[in-house]
Amino acid sequence: MNRLNRRALCVLVGVLALLAGSVWSEPLQPSQITTWGESEVLLEPDYVEWVVLIQSQDKLPKLARAVNDEILESLLDIADQYDIDEEDISSGEPAYDQVFRDRDRGDTQISDYLATKVSRRVALVMREMDGADEMLEAVHSLGVIYVIRRKSTRYDEEVRRVKAQALKRARINAEEQAAALGQTIGKAILAEVYIRDNNNSEGGLFGPPDDPIEPDKSAADARGKIRIQAYADVSFLLE
Repeated sequence: MNRLNRRALCVLVGVLALLAGSVWSEPLQPSQITTWGESEVLLEPDYVEWVVLIQSQDKLPKLARAVNDEILESLLDIADQYDIDEEDISSGEPAYDQVFRDRDRGDTQISDYLATKVSRRVALVMREMDGADEMLEAVHSLGVIYVIRRKSTRYDEEVRRVKAQALKRARINAEEQAAALGQTIGKAILAEVYIRDNNNSEGGLFGPPDDPIEPDKSAADARGKIRIQAYADVSFLLE
């Protein structure tokens, strides 16, 4: 190979090396983008749900059941007083548990028997919310454990709406970020939506009657608004 051909070959190799370097040094464009969106709504509750746990115990199972039935009747009288309809009351069957004295070795004997505990769960739907404060005092006096939750008949409808809004916000965020890269978004390839609300965070767990009612945890909270929040994480293909 003569000198001229060798020089041409060297120039060609150098050009190819420069081209290769420029290709590999160019930043790679992402193939997808992940963004988030959120939405929330404040919803007026239109009813209150009470979940009441009635517990009683006695050495004689029959007496434990009798006391439980008596408390249930008192609870139903309270429900009637505050215009809770029969169809808005559901009572589970009583459950029986035997209570034994603890032993270090764990081998329980019949002589360790202390009592039989009877438990029953009752759910009540209170549609006339104005009497919630007074009913709270009455239920609390029964010595039961209970939870009150604010509810709305529009809850499911509003959850669907805030989900759609969160997904829409995620798409808008993705479009803005893609535009900054000089690209456009394609179809969504992954979407996860999370819902949070304060339906169970307020109202609290109360009882028995020797425990005072905390001022910030009363049935008055049931007339506050229900906050529903939706968070969406979405991945889009880039075009």
